Parts: sequence; structure tokens; C-alpha cells
Amino acid sequence: MNASKTIATAALLTLFVPAVACDSEDMDSAVDAELDAAIDGPELTATLADLDALPVDELDAEELALNAPPQPVSTLSQQVYQCDIDVLNGTTNCDPQYVDANEFDPSEWTANVDMRHKGANFRRMDIYAEICDPSEYAFAVADSPTTNGWGGDSSTADHDAEAHLYGTGLQVYGTLDATHGAYGNHTSLGSAHAGGCQVVHTVVYHKEGGDVGVFSFDGGGSPMTIRDTQTFKLDYQACATSSDPARGISCDFEDSSLSDVDRWHFGLNRTVGSGSRDGAGVQQACVVLSEDAGVTPPDCLASQSVEGIPEGTRKFCIGAGTPAQMQAQCEQFAANWVGWYTNGSYNYSSHWGNPCPQGTSPVPNSYFYVPNSCVPYPGVGDGCGGPGSMNYEHQIGVMCQ
Repeated sequence: MNASKTIATAALLTLFVPAVACDSEDMDSAVDAELDAAIDGPELTATLADLDALPVDELDAEELALNAPPQPVSTLSQQVYQCDIDVLNGTTNCDPQYVDANEFDPSEWTANVDMRHKGANFRRMDIYAEICDPSEYAFAVADSPTTNGWGGDSSTADHDAEAHLYGTGLQVYGTLDATHGAYGNHTSLGSAHAGGCQVVHTVVYHKEGGDVGVFSFDGGGSPMTIRDTQTFKLDYQACATSSDPARGISCDFEDSSLSDVDRWHFGLNRTVGSGSRDGAGVQQACVVLSEDAGVTPPDCLASQSVEGIPEGTRKFCIGAGTPAQMQAQCEQFAANWVGWYTNGSYNYSSHWGNPCPQGTSPVPNSYFYVPNSCVPYPGVGDGCGGPGSMNYEHQIGVMCQ
């Protein structure tokens, strides 16, 4: 995936004069010490654990296709709730009754997501996050509010599955199998994030009526999907005893009050449960909660077209000729003018101002001419190049980030 960018277009006057410008403490503490010591060791390898075969239907095209209609920002419909977190500017429009998102240290956020608020039956959570050059604990998603990376939690819940991005490598841990004293799964993927700026798509869902949860991650590198009985869950019951074989799957002994049964959690530039395990890279994020676990919502950080009005004009004039000749000449000069921006000869913003949405700026060398946008602009410099010559207006677009 590419980094999220917005297209801005600016109306420019094209007037040709020989093309010359006129102007925690947790239950996995023993494991933590060993893993923390290993963090500075060899880079994670891009291997995928061989998961046990389960009687689960394979993911089909419906589950992976981007076929849902776009949803308005920060709104609740019968089936979808969506909101945004602007990490760089420290703002969010999330309703805390659904996505309780809070900034702690600058640019470090956690969110407590209620999948059942006011009778909702959300089964799926999609997070689209723009992550640039991630370092250390850049991103995390968890089933328990006290997870802090590397598996386990602070004995809050048996359902403590988690995934965290450490640098460009992804670590995924299933729930701790209390009966056997081992994690249900542990999967490492060293090339999960492709580097640079990527829109990372993370999916967590649990279809109603089954014991299998799904986690998937696509960060522009090697994608990953895990489906098993010890990943993210909703709907579990209280275990009758600590030795219940369904513990961590369909029942929970530690969370016997079921206080966390309907909640999932995520962290931006930190782990969910520990602010001392932090990192950097997340610029912005959008979360979508859906009742239909089989439908993938569109990228809510995707580009949208906007128009920006330049603060100044750099004028050219089109010489006299037939309308077709003048149009063609305008198209040629407009394309050449954009070329001067993209080869570094001119700075777009210094000439035109910043046409990008507030909080964003032009992507260097991303300017482009909008084909067939040349139109006569009568009344401004008619005859600028002799009898019959006329000013023409055209559109230059720029990608914003």
C-alpha cells in the first residue's frame, strides 16, 4: 500500500509569452526479561508459523474485497461506526462511548473499543493507519487492556491475544493456554511493514456463533492472516474452574465478571498497557466497526479530490490561432510548466500557496497537469501576445500528505 495522499488541484492562468513567466507488571514478566534482552539481537525473520489445521472455512473473496460503500466520518449507521485519530495534531473525532481514544504522551494514543455499546453487535474492527518508518513499539492491537507486547497481560483476562509492530517486524501472540502453560500461537513476520510511509490495514473479527477469531495485517510488506480458536474473541463466558479446557477459548477464568468481554483495544506509537514501551511512526489512523464481519470497508484514509485556490498567478499567454490550435498550445505549455515543478526548478507553495487541506502539505515532485483542463479565460489580458491572442486557464494537481 502507498501512504495516504490527497489530491489538490489549483486553477492557474496560462499566458504564453515565449514561455516566460511574468510573475507493566504482568503475568509474562519472566518472558519479558528474556525478550527485552533479545530486542537488540538479530532482525526478525520473515517466517510464518505453521498453524494447526482447524475445521474452519477458508477466507473467501467477499471477506477480502473492498466492496462496502464509503461511510461518513465519525458516524454510526445500523451496521458501521467510523472515526479518525489525527496523531500529529493530537485530535480525534471518536465518540468515547464507541472508541474511547486518548493521548497520553505526545503522539502516543490508546483506544478502548466497545463492540456492544447501546445494543450494537459489531463483530469486526478495521484500522487503517498511516505508519512512516516505524521504530520500536509503533502499533499494537489487543484483546486485553493490560497487554504490553510479547504475549500475556497482567492477569486481567485469559483472552489476552495481541499483535504489535516492533520496527518493521510484527509479533502475534494468541491467548495463553492455561491448561498447557503455553501460548496458543506465536507468529513472527520480519517484513510486515515495507518501510517508508505505508497505509497499514489491520483487521480483527469474530463471527457470531463460533470459537474461531481472525487477525490479519497488511503493511505493504508480507501480509499475514491468522484464523484460530485462541486469537481475538467476543462472547466468551465465565469458566467454572481454572482447569476448564475451554479456558481462553470460549470461557475466561480471570475475567469471570466479563468486564472486558465486549472490548478490543489498540495502541498508536505505544503498546496498549504500557506507556514505557513506546515507539514512533503512526501519523494518523481511522477505525471502522462493522456488524458484518465478512465485508471489508474501504480505506478511510484514501485520497479525496479537493480544490485549492492559489494565492498568486504565474501568467502565460496563448498566441493567436484557431480554438483547436490555442487549446493544443495551452495543453503543451501547461504540461511543460508542471515538468518544471517536478524537476525541482520551482517550489509549488512559494508561488501558489499551499492548496492542500489544513495540516497537510504538497508531496515533493508529485505535481501533475490535469488533461484537457485548458479553457479560454477572456477579459484578462486579451491580446497579450498580439491581435487574437488570449489567456487560458488550466489545472495543476498536487498530491498532499
